[in-house]
Amino acid sequence: MQPTITIGIPTYNRPRQLARLLGQLVDSNKLCPWLQVLVLDDSGDQKARAPFNQHCQDNQFARLITNPENQGYPRSLIKLVEECESDYIILLADDDHIQLDSLDDLRSFLESETPDFISTPWLRKTGTGNRYRLASDRNRTGEIHPRNAMEAAGHAPGLIMRTGAVLPYLSILRDRLFSGCSIAATYPQIILLCELLITGARCVHFTKPLVQEGDRCTSEIRYQDGEHYTSLPSRIQQMASMDRYLMDKPSGTVQEELLLGTRENLLRKVLRAAPDLRVRGLLNAGIKSFSRRAFSS
Repeated sequence: MQPTITIGIPTYNRPRQLARLLGQLVDSNKLCPWLQVLVLDDSGDQKARAPFNQHCQDNQFARLITNPENQGYPRSLIKLVEECESDYIILLADDDHIQLDSLDDLRSFLESETPDFISTPWLRKTGTGNRYRLASDRNRTGEIHPRNAMEAAGHAPGLIMRTGAVLPYLSILRDRLFSGCSIAATYPQIILLCELLITGARCVHFTKPLVQEGDRCTSEIRYQDGEHYTSLPSRIQQMASMDRYLMDKPSGTVQEELLLGTRENLLRKVLRAAPDLRVRGLLNAGIKSFSRRAFSS
């Protein structure tokens, strides 16, 4: 039996972008009648109601749910998965577009392979005008190697999860958020992927792009201290919290590969966030020697 699929869209104060996306998805439903849409309005003031009613009010394939107040992306992700009634959920940003010509192939792939977590490439906007290139960090085949977990799931739009596979790990993600874990607050999908990899779930790459970047709206994820998630202090917090999270997991090959890969990835994010060229030089030297010394003790 072919699987059912829901496109999950968390939205926050972007009615114009959401209206454009929903218009496209209405058209896609005519081509793919098995596709469902679930919109989560996280604005706290129901700003998604008007564009949803404009495009989807009379369509049985779409649902709108709302948070009574702004909860942030990680908790919105949890709610989307919990509310999903399909076998699989595709994450999509409200300012992006879906690649309609990939959906039939995706459904056939899900039916034949039954994976638990799927990483897909996306079309990234370059320069001005309508020029795009394929994001290379997901243009792979085969299973997701633990060392590449951050590259495979760092960009949420286009990720696909089997609903039943990730439901058991939502409580772990909630606990990490409650404890103030900065990596969970910034990249909650990474936590879910790590849990799946550690427990031996099937996590794979699908090489056809599902998402095309739209307006590239700037994310405003900030921590309680006011720091933007891309700032140097925030990147250091993310690296430390990812280390603590993984070090609490049972020791083994998968855990060690996750540690190695996430440390390298987050060190590079720290490097890019460092405002001082001298600091960048020191960090770059540390990154080059990191792989040689990792787990040598």
